[in-house]
Amino acid sequence: MKSTDEEFPVHIAGDPPEHYRYHGGIDDPRGMASDCLFDKLAFAHPKIRWHDRLVIGDLYKAADEATLVIICPKCLHQLTISSKNKSIHYDEETGLISIERFGCTWELDDKEPTAQHFGMSLCGWSVVVDNGVARDV
Repeated sequence: MKSTDEEFPVHIAGDPPEHYRYHGGIDDPRGMASDCLFDKLAFAHPKIRWHDRLVIGDLYKAADEATLVIICPKCLHQLTISSKNKSIHYDEETGLISIERFGCTWELDDKEPTAQHFGMSLCGWSVVVDNGVARDV
C-alpha cells in the first residue's frame, strides 16, 4: 500500500478536537485542555507505515541529537526514541525515516498477576523502520 499525503490518521490520543478546547471561565462544563502546540516545535513529521496503519511521528533535533516521539500502534502509549540509543536517519528531501530495531516496553492492562510477574504483559511491539516502512522483528 502506497503512502500519500491525502491519508488522514485516526485520532487515538492527545489533545481533544478543536470544539472541545477551553477558552472560557472555570464554570465551563467541558473542562480544560492544553493549548500547547508541540507539533509546531518539531523539525519534521515523518510517516511510518506498519501493516495497515500509518503512524505519524514528531522528530526533534538539537545539536547532534535527534529524538522521535510516536504513539505505539499496538498499546497506544507514547514512545520516545533517541539517537543517543538508536540509529535514526531522516532524509529531508524525501521525508523518509529509517530507525534501527526498537520496541515498546509498556505494560498492557492485564489483570493476571502471573502474567505481570513473568513479563508476559509487556506490549512487545518490536520493529525496524526502513525508508518509512516498519517491519516486525
